[in-house]
Amino acid sequence: MNSPGTDYLDAIFGAIRAFARELLRSQQWLTRAEATTDRAWRLTFLREARVAYEAAHPYLGELRQHLGPPGHERSPAQPDDVVSPLEQLQRNLTSMHEKYRAHEEKLMAAEASLALAAGPIGSA
Repeated sequence: MNSPGTDYLDAIFGAIRAFARELLRSQQWLTRAEATTDRAWRLTFLREARVAYEAAHPYLGELRQHLGPPGHERSPAQPDDVVSPLEQLQRNLTSMHEKYRAHEEKLMAAEASLALAAGPIGSA
């Protein structure tokens, strides 16, 4: 039988795993896009990278909600506001946001590069 605390921790770790999975999937699609010279495939890979990237975002919100100070579900917590065993998770959340933003910049640069490239996509 799970206690309420166990469900709480399961939700936190589930969100971390889901975020990491989606961000990794987006990074892999972006790597494929960067490795191909075919514009049609690059566009397809970038679309998949964008879908996975956007799927990762709600998990950050879920983590922010779970790690916020009690009674303030939507506001981000400061490390001092978090229960001691969860302090490292709060720091990890900050790191996850940074990784998410850095990946967004790479993805946007790749999308912009493709959009600026001359010529039609595919063959007629």
